[in-house]
Amino acid sequence: MSIDNYNYSAISKVLNAVQYFGDLNPKLLGAIIGVKEATGIMETLRKKSTFSVTFIARERIMGLRKYFVSLKIPPTMISLVDLYEVLDGFPSFIGRDFNSPENTIMIIPFPKGKTDFIRALEELADAGLVHNLIVRKFVRQYQFYTDFSTFDFEKNTFKENFLVKPRSPLILPDLSDGFRPDWLDLAIMGKKQENNKRTLKEIASLLNVPYRVALKHYQEHIIGRSLVEGYVMRWDNSDITRLTILFKRDENFLRELTRIPTLTHAADLDDGTSVAFIFADQHMIPGIMDYVAYLRLKFKMDAKVMVHLFKPRFKYLLAASIPYEHYTESRTWVYDLDKMLQRARELARKLELLPLPTSYPPTDNIP
Repeated sequence: MSIDNYNYSAISKVLNAVQYFGDLNPKLLGAIIGVKEATGIMETLRKKSTFSVTFIARERIMGLRKYFVSLKIPPTMISLVDLYEVLDGFPSFIGRDFNSPENTIMIIPFPKGKTDFIRALEELADAGLVHNLIVRKFVRQYQFYTDFSTFDFEKNTFKENFLVKPRSPLILPDLSDGFRPDWLDLAIMGKKQENNKRTLKEIASLLNVPYRVALKHYQEHIIGRSLVEGYVMRWDNSDITRLTILFKRDENFLRELTRIPTLTHAADLDDGTSVAFIFADQHMIPGIMDYVAYLRLKFKMDAKVMVHLFKPRFKYLLAASIPYEHYTESRTWVYDLDKMLQRARELARKLELLPLPTSYPPTDNIP
């Protein structure tokens, strides 16, 4: 069935609800919101390859601490895949700025109380491959649902670049109450993040567990125990680009940024800065850049916009699942620091380094 056979208000209602409850049980979703066509709408959107949904994990409950890392690397020498492999698959996001390719950021969830990944990055710094390394902790996260009220479902794009009013954060309650997830909980989440279009039945098959077992873990643990902090819904468009905005913490500045309908989540960092993440069609980017410039003047503060193109693949952006492969059946996180250090040394040797500058021109307070 074509998506045009459904009422657009019903489609928007389903898509908004998915960002509260996820997409792995559309029948239950339809019952909750009173849209009996919910299952058909979701199946049609999946077949049309229009939308995909992924988890924003609540890492604290999993025993992880999330870090925001910024650094400068020679873009012609080190790829994003190189960094991912050196850090043994722990980064959930690595982004290189299209306009300043030496500027790179990473989001790294790592076992609580451990920061050994920094030693691997310092190994690269000692080899002259990394400069201006800054590591910050996430202290608070904000989730915002994508507003589809101005979305054109026929053209698969947004009609308007900005909303009339700012949005409030979407707050899902923390029901963990000391709960510790098991390996299957994290594997289900990881498999979904690896391929956002997977259904729960497909994930159960991949993990070689009965569907009813996977459904029980999804409903009672992943949802019931708040392993999910929110959901990010992305529409598939060849022109889509990811943006990162770094700015000094200011709740009014962030509030105005939420008028961008595709700002999905944001976070406060432990050094007084904040970061916001946006998925944008190409035609939206000039307007967003102008809007950020306007907000800089209005609030008399600095802000930096980084552009991460999806293509060529892995050149400017690498997104990955939670590092569930490092979580054991005994509910502990494991990693091999020696392996990380060895990979860093091997990368340095492979590149047969030429002399590189030991410093970069001075920058402002926001890396």
